[in-house]
Amino acid sequence: EERPFRRFKGYGEFSVESTEISNKIKLPNVQLIGAQNAGTTSIADWLFGANVCGPQIFDDEPSYHDKEARFFDERDLRERGNEFYARRFRRCAADGDGNPRFVMDATPDTLLYPERIHEMYRQAPGDS
Repeated sequence: EERPFRRFKGYGEFSVESTEISNKIKLPNVQLIGAQNAGTTSIADWLFGANVCGPQIFDDEPSYHDKEARFFDERDLRERGNEFYARRFRRCAADGDGNPRFVMDATPDTLLYPERIHEMYRQAPGDS
């Protein structure tokens, strides 16, 4: 079976010491950013339907967090730290053949905070 996006190598990761989560937590290797009402939901739905992995919703959170982690634009989430953001994607490990997956955060308002994204990925170099 041919897997989409098979050739992609590496993306950022943080080392985390915890028995509840794995040693290496992957960050998204796709940030779908854009203006509100500009079609990002349609694009995100199409990509998620093609086996791109999205963020996990935590207890008592709004349902839109399965598309939009909202980490870079919501202060209370950002204050929880980079590991909090990375844990949203812990279910997005490599596929059964060991190939890395595309992992996406589709928060449109991230467009307004490029320096925050850059800083996080600067702190978490790729593994390729």
